[in-house]
Amino acid sequence: MIRSLFISAATLGLISALPAGAATIFERDMPNVPFVNNSAGAARANYNYASPAPGFLVGDNFQTFLNGQTANSLTVYEISNGVDGTANNPTQEFSNITLAYGPEALLNQSTSAYTFTQFQYSGTTDYQSAGSGLFYDIYALTFQLPGGLPLTAGTVYGFSLTATGIGGNTLALAASDAALTVASGGIFNPTTTGGDGSFTYYDGAGNYLGYCGLAFGCSGDPVPTDINVVVSSGAGGSVPEPSSFGLMGLGAVLLGAYRARGRKV
Repeated sequence: MIRSLFISAATLGLISALPAGAATIFERDMPNVPFVNNSAGAARANYNYASPAPGFLVGDNFQTFLNGQTANSLTVYEISNGVDGTANNPTQEFSNITLAYGPEALLNQSTSAYTFTQFQYSGTTDYQSAGSGLFYDIYALTFQLPGGLPLTAGTVYGFSLTATGIGGNTLALAASDAALTVASGGIFNPTTTGGDGSFTYYDGAGNYLGYCGLAFGCSGDPVPTDINVVVSSGAGGSVPEPSSFGLMGLGAVLLGAYRARGRKV
């Protein structure tokens, strides 16, 4: 999430799933080392986030300092509900996943058109629960943005996800801290800003409610983290036309100090 302005000089390789022919506009990569789970001890810096209360949608934001760019896809990383070896891919756990996106103050577009691929840290390691020690699969969800999202330099854009779970499944998004990602060969925001160890909340109508970080007890433990995301231009498939994010009658809510780490930490 973006709260302070800095420009990264990182030029390391991209560690993410992108559509063929896509060019990266913004990225907060997943870490690319196997020792990110409990084996990392106090250096563990990968977590997952789910909504802490009904009506709150978890998201984050991104920004570019270059004019003339159009975002055509956005990739986030979902931590499965079922442990390794179970039927736990996104289409088996959710009947629908919707991405809302647009200017941070109001996410006024949405899409449910996505593809998914399995992701592992360093190509070998799944997400591990800090509590139970069990491992869960990670899936990269790439949403095509119908018609594209024209970007203006300096404008802060936001996104959030909601899902209809099958059998009580809930959606949780992967997050990490900037130091771990960069040290492992990934990129946190090249020529952009966005890594400040906090994330955003929205209501069901896409209205920005606020942000939450380590100081509020709801972003990483013991380190602040940001939701991993890659925004790119480039080709996408045939997708539906844009739609406005449906109004669900939810009023603005004062966030307070909610703990938003997901169900499998």
